[in-house]
Amino acid sequence: MYDPRFRLALLICLILMVFTITRVIYHLLFQTGLTLTEYFNGVVSVSSAALGGFIFVWICIKFINAERFKKTGFEASKTDDTGTSFNFSVSLSKFIPEIIAPPSPSSTRHPLESELLGFLNGFRHWPYDISGNTNETLFERATKQWQAMNTLEGCTPYHRIAALAQDLSLIYAYAEKRKVHPFYQFWKMDDVSYSRRCDEHGGLSAFILTTFPSFKKLHHDEDKNKSLRRALTTAVKYRDNPNSIPNNCDPLARDIYESLHRAHQISLKSAQNNEGAFTPTEEQTSLLRINAAAYFQTVIEDLDVNPADITEDSAGIYLGNGIIIIRMCAIIKKYATTLNPTIRSDFRLWSLDNRPHASWPYFLDVFASQLGLLKTEFNNTKSTDGLFQLTVDDLAFDNCVVLNLPVSQYPSLRQSLDSLPAYKGIIDIKQDTESYLEHIKDKSHKVDLMIQDINSTPPTHTLG
Repeated sequence: MYDPRFRLALLICLILMVFTITRVIYHLLFQTGLTLTEYFNGVVSVSSAALGGFIFVWICIKFINAERFKKTGFEASKTDDTGTSFNFSVSLSKFIPEIIAPPSPSSTRHPLESELLGFLNGFRHWPYDISGNTNETLFERATKQWQAMNTLEGCTPYHRIAALAQDLSLIYAYAEKRKVHPFYQFWKMDDVSYSRRCDEHGGLSAFILTTFPSFKKLHHDEDKNKSLRRALTTAVKYRDNPNSIPNNCDPLARDIYESLHRAHQISLKSAQNNEGAFTPTEEQTSLLRINAAAYFQTVIEDLDVNPADITEDSAGIYLGNGIIIIRMCAIIKKYATTLNPTIRSDFRLWSLDNRPHASWPYFLDVFASQLGLLKTEFNNTKSTDGLFQLTVDDLAFDNCVVLNLPVSQYPSLRQSLDSLPAYKGIIDIKQDTESYLEHIKDKSHKVDLMIQDINSTPPTHTLG
């Protein structure tokens, strides 16, 4: 009833009625005067206009309501394909996006971006969170993510489209309830409240994105067009459920997924604050320990540790008998693609490079305390905060961990690793001056103890 189209139809009817009544009164008072014939003609004209307007509005309402409940491709009984549970059968009504005042065409802006911005213009009042934690609207949130995405290196129009589309599910997940005041209180605004119709998730957002006209023509080449559409819907659909992303998906989909969360971090904090020190809560640390331990075997299985083909890009090297050397930056990057978005955000695992990261001590604690796999001494050399600086076949392996994987704890993983060819190269341990001096002092102390032990032992004489 409160659809803008209904209000437009009602306005047209009111204008026609006012025009008809004005015409009749003018005709009676200033032209022919009031006669019985003219009186009945006026009554018939006004009645016809009122009846015609009523029928017109009634037909419009029936048409609008019928359009809303047409079946579509997004149907679910109790649980959809993304795992979201509903307490009622979902049938998303036929959705035709209303694009209001989209930005003017631009050579730097994709047409689908303009359509999304125009569509979001109609939701400047729509809340992003109805729990009361923030007063931010859907439009403000989307444009903030869009602006943050523009700052990322390698950002393409498809990254920006995903940034605008990732929260479109909120327009269906929230139900608007509007209390309209009587007509004589026309100066009062409607009382609007929102309730949750269902959980918001990427499946709904991806479906709504596919209804925009320009989505169907992202590229002039048909194969490329299909690939881009698939990448966009995959990234948006699995934004909060990365473990369900198909392994054979387009690399662009994974890149967009990563970029969505990096842009989110930029929108929350400035780059300067984001690089500073952070102190996760006990609850966040506990959650990391549980997940890091649960995904440990999966992460190791995905790392390239083949000793027969060692390159600068190798994640590590398997030495045999359960001893494995892994670059810390490589194992953290692999963990980052496995952990859920909440943990990645808590420990700032969206933008990683080969430099030391503030999250390393928390993972080292998992390897040492939670799993009991971390070796603090290798080739008679102690580690520095759990890390070793190594040279493997003239290749620098900086900031490495050495783990001991017992066959009793990881039988299938050990079987896979033990099938690799044996390593026959040389591994050198690099030490700074302070560590090297400590190593020499430790060795000297051991020699002194051995000499002292020999001197304190009385000689044994054998009588002949």
